[in-house]
Amino acid sequence: MGMAKLYLRYRTAEGKQSSQRPALYDKKKRLRPGWCVVDGREEHHPEAIYSERYRDENGKWRWRSHGNDDSHRADRAMRVDPMVALKFE
Repeated sequence: MGMAKLYLRYRTAEGKQSSQRPALYDKKKRLRPGWCVVDGREEHHPEAIYSERYRDENGKWRWRSHGNDDSHRADRAMRVDPMVALKFE
């Protein structure tokens, strides 16, 4: 199973949905809430929705939505799930 990555989506000024943008982390590898990379620049979007991209047990890429979670549960959800860890022991 590969490493999951966190992305953000937000509404543009025109009211359209943005594409998935990579989430930003600080130097201590903590999630910077609402920050993402857009065209090589850092932008703040507090209204953004978090999504996780991960590989399932068959190796296929999947998306999991975490909503606009300000408590960083989306970042914690990416860590190993105890039930998944039991499958590989």
